[in-house]
Amino acid sequence: MFFFQDDIGLLIQLQTIPFWQFLITPQAEHFAPVLHLLSSLEYRLFHLNFISYVAVVILIHLLNCVVLGKIVYVLFHSRFFSLIAVSFFAINLTYTEPFLWFSANGVVLATLFLGLSFYSWYKFITGDKLSYFWGSVVFVLLSGFSFGVGVALGLVFAFVTFICKEKINKRYFSKAAIVYIVIGLFSYLIGPIIAQNKLDRVVPLIADPIKDVILYLSFIIAGVARGVVGRFFLPGFEPRHFQIIPTIISFLPFILICFLIFWLLKAKIRRQYKLLLVTLSVFIFYPYVWSGFLRSHFGLKQALAERYVYPSLFFFSIFLVMLIKQLMDRGFIRSKKLIVVFALSIVIIQSLLFIRNTILFEERPLKTKDYFDKLQTVLRKSTAVLDLPLPSFINQEYKISQLAILPDFSKVRFVSPNYTFCTAEFIKEFEKKEISSFYKEQTQDPVIIKVFSEDLLNRCLTKFKGSV
Repeated sequence: MFFFQDDIGLLIQLQTIPFWQFLITPQAEHFAPVLHLLSSLEYRLFHLNFISYVAVVILIHLLNCVVLGKIVYVLFHSRFFSLIAVSFFAINLTYTEPFLWFSANGVVLATLFLGLSFYSWYKFITGDKLSYFWGSVVFVLLSGFSFGVGVALGLVFAFVTFICKEKINKRYFSKAAIVYIVIGLFSYLIGPIIAQNKLDRVVPLIADPIKDVILYLSFIIAGVARGVVGRFFLPGFEPRHFQIIPTIISFLPFILICFLIFWLLKAKIRRQYKLLLVTLSVFIFYPYVWSGFLRSHFGLKQALAERYVYPSLFFFSIFLVMLIKQLMDRGFIRSKKLIVVFALSIVIIQSLLFIRNTILFEERPLKTKDYFDKLQTVLRKSTAVLDLPLPSFINQEYKISQLAILPDFSKVRFVSPNYTFCTAEFIKEFEKKEISSFYKEQTQDPVIIKVFSEDLLNRCLTKFKGSV
């Protein structure tokens, strides 16, 4: 286990940018000062001890499970269904990114505040207590400043408040809706205002309106249908989009659930359950509405990005429990043992696939760790180090001299990898096996070869052949 791609840039920022500036420095399309506050604290406590970062995100995930269980208990007054919902959410093959990619941990943190927002909002609309309303407002803002999926979340709560307006005291409805709209717009606009042109994108890229709208809708539907529902019921079955029959099969669980929802909405169920079905559907789709708003131009592959599944799965677990309960109430499911067996099967299968995905995911982080280990050896044994770009698998536009997160930097001098590097001092250090092996390996990387090639290295060695 080790840091991965964007993590390196984030760690460099933590080391080189003043604390207050780091808090408001955006990360791609994410303006996340709350996440950066947590990251700063973690870095000061753990430095490059990656396991400690994983422990923190798993702790937050466990808190999310507790919040989820509490929400289900408030909705259905059943510890049994609370445990079933938690088992659905506890482990999923898509958790490799949120858990093992430091830069994506924010989605877990944002979901914690999102879950607390939903809990407080529901307590408010069913109890008219303003303290719960203001609690939801605080949590909505915290979610919005923890990760992109929380941005404009106030607008979502304004929408579901309108849907459920008949359950809210008329004295509070208008004020609540207005406050949610204001904080939704605030969380959406404050990032671009503070970050100015540093955010990658904050509005959708529209070149061809008809084509882009179709792509956007496809992004959202594919994200929920295959990224959430498909991965839950058919874990590991993800055919390529050009495989027509397997792709249709991968959408079947989603289609069946849509028919089931339609049947329930037409059936004689309590209106509050109908409102809850619609509300939960909004929260399941919202993360993909957000990500599609910003990233649909990257294609449908982004619709299946693992980090966007996490918040949708939180609400899908509640949604699924509600469907199961309705089927039990109508006699279609007669035994709780059957539900327990189904839940245990999900946990076991998802755990095995999560382990498999973790092993696959760790390939590039482990290459990064190996690179860092070799570089530290070079730093310890050199007085002058070539200031090469970071290799392609790290995918960050930094140079070695900017890796102040590593120890042993104080005693070395960094040399530009142009013709001036070829000195007697460099040749003397090149005689050391670890150093020569490191530089030769770097000349094979497609990024580094642009500034430091094997040919350039060999010409230098030939020039000082008598010294080698």
